[in-house]
Amino acid sequence: LWKEQQCFCVYALEEILPQELVDGTATQIDHILPWSRSWDNSWSNKVLVKIKANQDKRNQTPFEWFGNDEIRW
Repeated sequence: LWKEQQCFCVYALEEILPQELVDGTATQIDHILPWSRSWDNSWSNKVLVKIKANQDKRNQTPFEWFGNDEIRW
């Protein structure tokens, strides 16, 4: 995921450094469409993100989380 995303958190638009990949407090794998709502555990429904961004997103889809904020889109 890290390589596919060109080393960036797709939610926070921040670089994910190599050392953050092994730091259990820096990154998480998120289900783009929440697993609890979609039951989709496929690779195409996952992204590597900074923990803070994932916590902020909670159990929402990106559409629900970003809302009408055109800059975030």
